[in-house]
Amino acid sequence: MPKHSRTSRAASFLAVSGIAVALLTGCTSTPAATSTSLSSTTSPVTSMATSTSSVPAAAQFFSSQSKALDEKQPTAQAAFTKEGTGPGTIDVPALPVGKTRIGLVINCTEGVDWKVAIPQKTAANAGAPCSEGITPIADFAIDSPKGVTKLELSLSSSTTYWLTVYYV
Repeated sequence: MPKHSRTSRAASFLAVSGIAVALLTGCTSTPAATSTSLSSTTSPVTSMATSTSSVPAAAQFFSSQSKALDEKQPTAQAAFTKEGTGPGTIDVPALPVGKTRIGLVINCTEGVDWKVAIPQKTAANAGAPCSEGITPIADFAIDSPKGVTKLELSLSSSTTYWLTVYYV
């Protein structure tokens, strides 16, 4: 799998006693959104340069995600990237030997929140407001690393997303 380049994103994340609380800052003058998860970890990233077009090309998002991932999770192994619209379930292949967590880096068109959950015994979920300029990174402990893991992505049916799935 390819390695990643370096960058950072303007989101602050705080992990407390195994509970990750995401506080997105610098987005708007409205209060920061929060999300909790019992078994996820998150890392801060900074804003991607904005494009003069209404929506940057997918390649720009994937490049920025790769840079953010390399900076915040240098031992991560990219699994795949995906562009899509609306909610759905994403199948993630079994974890490689030595990896115990699945993570994602996500951008989506603004105006709604994204949420991801992994249906398993150990709680694994995260979410935040969609943004094209702020890229959250989250990863989750996986109960059954030898099988396919299902990521359940929730967002509006008209929302476009770009995500990179990785192993740690």
